[in-house]
Amino acid sequence: MKTKWEFPTTSDSYLLGPLFFDHGVNMFNLLSGMFATIIYDAERKTFIAARDHVGIIPCYYGTGKEGEIYITNELKSFSDVAVSINILLPGQYISNDLKPVQWYFPEWHDIEYIPTNKVDLTVLRNNLIQSV
Repeated sequence: MKTKWEFPTTSDSYLLGPLFFDHGVNMFNLLSGMFATIIYDAERKTFIAARDHVGIIPCYYGTGKEGEIYITNELKSFSDVAVSINILLPGQYISNDLKPVQWYFPEWHDIEYIPTNKVDLTVLRNNLIQSV
């Protein structure tokens, strides 16, 4: 597939910058799989840190005594210097203000999406057998 972006290797990490440049925070809806990532914009001095929608990869963030910001996927890396420590929940991102924002809104989170018809166990069993 030809894109307007050129990458020095085939690493999937190179995709994040261009995806963010092209789609902003909507880029996370284009990703599948497990991730915790930080994207830093040196020009604007802003960052965004995000966690996958299932929460497989942890992402912790906190602040130090001087207001410095720490972000990691291993709590032990800043637990001795941070004065506040939080965990980014699955499907959330944070930016410079450190206020978590939910980016993942699956269809089944809507109460109207939940089926109300009675369960037919024979149909359920047959569907499970066919799916495996």
